[in-house]
Amino acid sequence: MRGIEIHDKREKDVSHSNPDIDHTNSYMNFDYHDSSHYDLDNICDSEGIKATNSFNTAITDRLAQLNATKKVRKDAVVMAQALITASPDAWFFRGYRDNDWPSQQAMERYFSEAYNFICKKYGKENIISAYVHMDEATPHIHINFVPITSDGRLSAKDLFARKTKELHKLQTEFYDDVGSKYGLDRGEEGSKSKHKSVAQYKLDKTRQQVFDHEEHLSNVNTEIIQLYDERDDLYDERNGLIDEIAEKLAQIKRYDRLLYEQLLAEQSKQHKPPSEQGHAPRKRNYSPSLN
Repeated sequence: MRGIEIHDKREKDVSHSNPDIDHTNSYMNFDYHDSSHYDLDNICDSEGIKATNSFNTAITDRLAQLNATKKVRKDAVVMAQALITASPDAWFFRGYRDNDWPSQQAMERYFSEAYNFICKKYGKENIISAYVHMDEATPHIHINFVPITSDGRLSAKDLFARKTKELHKLQTEFYDDVGSKYGLDRGEEGSKSKHKSVAQYKLDKTRQQVFDHEEHLSNVNTEIIQLYDERDDLYDERNGLIDEIAEKLAQIKRYDRLLYEQLLAEQSKQHKPPSEQGHAPRKRNYSPSLN
């Protein structure tokens, strides 16, 4: 029980059993049962058990109110817990991730209605705590309560009797009263699927994440190889362009030289004496003077 209390209240900064906890976000956690901590109009007022610093004290106080004639057995189940959440991609979980106020309000209503549902189902006077955890992968609420039957007996066995399929009924009632209003689906009734422990669930989830990452890495490596091939093709294209440019520059240089030589030839031709230009000198006739 003490371990559950430490986990729910985040009394330790490091959790070796649950590495998914991001303690930098633990400030967003809250307890619906402690109205002084988080107050919403539609939350049950905490009659019976008051929020205390100890789950054990709360349980002891509640059992004392029963005035039972028999002493509580040492192996008796004195606390039960309902863990309520939804699929990680539920629309009302977008609020805390994307800072979307409407969906954040819907998430708060969802958890408050879940709390109210357990209050009505098992008695608000039996509730010990109702912590909402916002610092893990998926938001969820832990509702702890003393398993008291309608006739005032401490009996988790009767409250969750397998023979009458009480847990199946609980899931259906929760879906009808709460889940259906938020677009959730009822789990398959009569499913042969076995419940996994938290450790097994997290192990399978981590393995799947590793598989997904490896598959993504393989795709990235394939893209890198393709990019290398494209890079080599671009290098070849660049080198071909460099060679063509060098060849064109060489042609330009040859043409410049040829034009320069032609220009010099034209200028030299214009400045040659007439005799060198291919014209014979004019002959003059001289007459003797008669004077």
